[in-house]
Amino acid sequence: MELPSYLIPAQPTPPFPIIPTVSNRTAFVSPELIFWHSSGFILSGCDIATVDVSAGEYTQPTLQNFENELTKRRAKNLLEACNLYPLLYPTKIQCPPRQATPEEVELVHSPEYVAKMLASSQTPGDAGSYAHYGPGSTHIALTSVASAIDATEAVIKGEIDNAYVLVRPPGHHAERDQGMGFCVFNNIAIAAKSALRNAEVSKVAIVDFDVHHGNGTQQAFYDSSACLFVSIHEDGLYPLQSGSLDEMGEGDGLHCNINIPLPPGSGTGAYLYAFEKVVEPALRAFGADVIFVSAGFDASNLDPLGHMMLTSSVYGQMMKKIMEVCSKVVCVHEGGYSEVAVPFCLLRVVEALAGVEKSNVVDPCDEECYLYPYQGAQEWQKRVVDLAWARNARWLVHSAQEKEDVVNAAFNLLVQLNFSDSVSATTFLVAFKKYQKYVSSNEQTSTLMYQLMRSDKQGQEHNYNIIERYASKTDYTNIHRESMEFQHFRSILAQMQSDKVVVVSGESYYDV
Repeated sequence: MELPSYLIPAQPTPPFPIIPTVSNRTAFVSPELIFWHSSGFILSGCDIATVDVSAGEYTQPTLQNFENELTKRRAKNLLEACNLYPLLYPTKIQCPPRQATPEEVELVHSPEYVAKMLASSQTPGDAGSYAHYGPGSTHIALTSVASAIDATEAVIKGEIDNAYVLVRPPGHHAERDQGMGFCVFNNIAIAAKSALRNAEVSKVAIVDFDVHHGNGTQQAFYDSSACLFVSIHEDGLYPLQSGSLDEMGEGDGLHCNINIPLPPGSGTGAYLYAFEKVVEPALRAFGADVIFVSAGFDASNLDPLGHMMLTSSVYGQMMKKIMEVCSKVVCVHEGGYSEVAVPFCLLRVVEALAGVEKSNVVDPCDEECYLYPYQGAQEWQKRVVDLAWARNARWLVHSAQEKEDVVNAAFNLLVQLNFSDSVSATTFLVAFKKYQKYVSSNEQTSTLMYQLMRSDKQGQEHNYNIIERYASKTDYTNIHRESMEFQHFRSILAQMQSDKVVVVSGESYYDV
């Protein structure tokens, strides 16, 4: 006998999941093999036990390398769990995954290095500094390179709008003749070089927001005007002495390499200020046909190998700003070692690529991280960004007002630095020479030159050369000739001429 309906307990309504809405054809490329790569064991962060009583050494064994499959697999799992993964555009890139050819890899790496890696494909080894690998890792690395190349080709052909390529081992540290920092082959640099062989692509840009400097990518394009490389990273973290403001490219690539080495502890405000002041204007001015993104998430507030304070939502904001400049975007995964933070950071980037307006996932760490002290852009952080802006005026200056601003900004920065930065001094003088018709008074120039004369002795010879080189090229008729600075400048210039100071020939390395 059936119970009356009013006696049947009400069944709870199941919590139906919210399905996100996408507006772009975004491919998510992640062959299963990439999760099988081993980064080795004899490495900081993944050590065997070492006990030496006489030396006082007691190193406990650790279970895994910082660079392991867990963070990447958890990121992919989150895409599936929140129902975004089924909405991403299907491609045939992974069916079945192929390996890159030696010729493709040699677009960036030397034949000798490629031959070395192929010869050791079935044995564990060391590709370079902190770049250990296990048996089969060369095969997996070649699969990662091919995934980046093929995803890029699909974007160029218009088969998809954009792509996220989740691969291992990462690549942006790998240089021409060696691997570095967990990286074996430079996936993104090879994909970018491959794109430049396509008739539809004349210029590419690479934005690297991994917390470590993309030294390998910088090396691959350092003398090329076909690629704009912009790296935002923690100053002096890894590699040591790499990624300074002074590294601006050479030859045809001069000013096509922009480094923004932010101080440790930088957060949301510093990164967004860097994008507003430098990254976006540089990308717009350069006009790349495809923008690549080295997507490293180790600047997140929970990462064990970085010292920054980014929230996952900031990664989404940066991605949207890049997409406003160019719709053809290829993201290639780099670092990120927090199993808690990486999945949310990657999700925000993929949501931005796919055009998801309202996420159905809450990052529990975001709200607390936003409340951290110094999340806003601090003056010492903005100063680094401003220096990068002043030194790369070639890309960032357009209107007459901006041209006057560049001179004033460079001068004010020198005041803040007590005129101790000779590179910025050169930048100011060249900017003044190029844009002096936009400046109402030349008194700044005489003041600057006077202050340069008072700088430390180590930089005096360089400063003398700068002054004498530009003294003959600049019209000083509008300078307030009664000013003390101008009188000092004239007397010093006369002394320089009598002493026959050697003048550096040619145009400045930092010409804008």
